[in-house]
Amino acid sequence: MVVPTYNERENIGPLVRALLQQGEEIDVWVADDSSPDRTAEAVKEVMAEHPSRVQLLLRPEKAGRGAAVIAAFKKGLADARRYDVFFEMDADFSHHPRELPKFLAKLGSCDMVVGSRYVEGGSTSEWGFWRPLLSWLANHYVALVAGVPIRDTTSGYRAYRRAVLEETEFDRIKIRGYVVHGEMAYQ
Repeated sequence: MVVPTYNERENIGPLVRALLQQGEEIDVWVADDSSPDRTAEAVKEVMAEHPSRVQLLLRPEKAGRGAAVIAAFKKGLADARRYDVFFEMDADFSHHPRELPKFLAKLGSCDMVVGSRYVEGGSTSEWGFWRPLLSWLANHYVALVAGVPIRDTTSGYRAYRRAVLEETEFDRIKIRGYVVHGEMAYQ
């Protein structure tokens, strides 16, 4: 599980603990962009409780969500544990750990699973009116232009089979923010 963070001190401990409760096979890699609120210190507290299951990738500066996720995926792919499945999710509980079994079930027949805000059960309730509309338009534009058959190309709640990430040319990805997901889906 990859969780990119920037100023998530209050959320990261409870989130990592909730993720670890989902099963012994889950390890959590937190990629923190040197958060000024000391998010990394909160991660280290959880690491002390679960030293073999929690990793901190402390990055020297704020370089964006996409760059953090890519760095963590590269580390995870190189790890001796040879993970079969990689997840990514936000640290603010907008993506809930209780949904992970649904992702795993879908990975039985898919290479990648996206937690979409635009399907039954998905939501953008805290966004107001304009942000969901702009997001919906952007997603349809990316899907149309790139030919990607995904309803929510910018969702950061995803699961990948290892083979998908091994084939991804991370060094060719130029986008480093949230839109990185559209580029990764395209590849």
